[in-house]
Amino acid sequence: MLAANDYSILTGGGPGIMEAANNGAIEHLKECKLNGVQYKPIISAGIGLVRLNKEKSNPFVQENIVMKYFFARKWLLVRYSNAFVIFPGGFGTLDEFSEIITLTQTNRMQEAPIILMDTDFWQPLIQWIETRALKEGLISEEDIKLIHVFDSVESAFKIIHEACKECKAH
Repeated sequence: MLAANDYSILTGGGPGIMEAANNGAIEHLKECKLNGVQYKPIISAGIGLVRLNKEKSNPFVQENIVMKYFFARKWLLVRYSNAFVIFPGGFGTLDEFSEIITLTQTNRMQEAPIILMDTDFWQPLIQWIETRALKEGLISEEDIKLIHVFDSVESAFKIIHEACKECKAH
């Protein structure tokens, strides 16, 4: 849905859900003309990590950037994103989610939609956030409002599209 509406897709470039996102983007690649020259814009990019994915990106990444350090990879992913869609994952996923929410909470980056997909998977974390972190005064109600949890792709798209109406470039 994002690529069909001219949003570029930036992932870690690996397999699984990242590969699916890059594949979906490629399916919606459109020819463009600039100064009379026909070209295909970059709509599917990956920022990988040396040795994390055996230095190979998934086959649907048009532009692959391989970084040596996690911090540099995370900075690029955050710097060039207007929204974040986070699917179930392990410690790396939780680390990246925590960094994004912390940078937003502390006004170190522009506010952007932070979407967790799969309510059942994320419910224990959301419950902890609401019943422990909020209740003990470690975060505020405003911090919780930064997070959107969906099962519906359409709902996630609506939030992103609405937030990015003001974006100069997708």
